[in-house]
Amino acid sequence: MPSSFEYSLTATLAPMEGWCSGPKAILLARYIRDEQLARCLEIGVFGGKSLLAIGLAQANAEIASPITVGVDPWRVQDCIEGEPDPVNVQWWSNVEMLHVVHRKCMEAIWNAGLVDRIFILRNSSAAAASLLAGIEWDLIHIDGNHSEVSSTRDVALWLPRLRPGGIMGF
Repeated sequence: MPSSFEYSLTATLAPMEGWCSGPKAILLARYIRDEQLARCLEIGVFGGKSLLAIGLAQANAEIASPITVGVDPWRVQDCIEGEPDPVNVQWWSNVEMLHVVHRKCMEAIWNAGLVDRIFILRNSSAAAASLLAGIEWDLIHIDGNHSEVSSTRDVALWLPRLRPGGIMGF
């Protein structure tokens, strides 16, 4: 049975852009709470649904010194890299849509009062790997470009940065 926090979480996320379902958000939140995950990284933010779920879960669980970083360039060339389907290429090529989705994501973070807990790097996964060198992550959620080239590169870049016993989800 979902808790009042979980009902609130799914209601908060429902109007946001993206594909993170209510059950996935609840699963993330429960894992973060149960394991007290303080350092969480998300590759591929888009509308911020799963990123906000992570930040809200950390706040609800009163995790000490949490940091959640979301990495997404919101750039067409990154969205379509390796994408073989012309319909998907056309959809992801809407630059204005990407800017609007980014703005709405930032507004959701601000409105949730998580500006001191969630940090956005509007950059590629590879550039973020350089910027965040030396940090071991408790949770890494890879949900960026889903092409084989891009997703394989993300796993290769980030898996070595996962702390022993941490979790990487796709």
